[in-house]
Amino acid sequence: MKCKARLKSGDLTAKITKHIQDLAEATDKARLSKAMTSFLDICSRFHQYSYGNVLIIQMTRPDATRVAGYKQWPKFNRYVKKGEKGIAILAPAKPSAGKFLHDGTWSILNLIVKRLYNT
Repeated sequence: MKCKARLKSGDLTAKITKHIQDLAEATDKARLSKAMTSFLDICSRFHQYSYGNVLIIQMTRPDATRVAGYKQWPKFNRYVKKGEKGIAILAPAKPSAGKFLHDGTWSILNLIVKRLYNT
């Protein structure tokens, strides 16, 4: 049975430094990407909504400035035009047995992320 050779401290330090630099470069690229900028813009406008709902809003209507139910719009002195389509978001709900979040919500969120970022 072969044992892995131990790295010398200088080699280990160089390897760790390289990984940190690679991570910093990837972070800078992500920060400057159009997809990340768009996502952060949506998050700033809809900070009170869940992560899943923010992703749904971004996918269906990235230019949305406000999301409200049909009966809420008159409170903002705005009205829904006949034939307009809404954005279906997930209503807040408490999980009954603890499986709802893992089985339902997370699988939906993964699908949304995959479609949004084409992964």
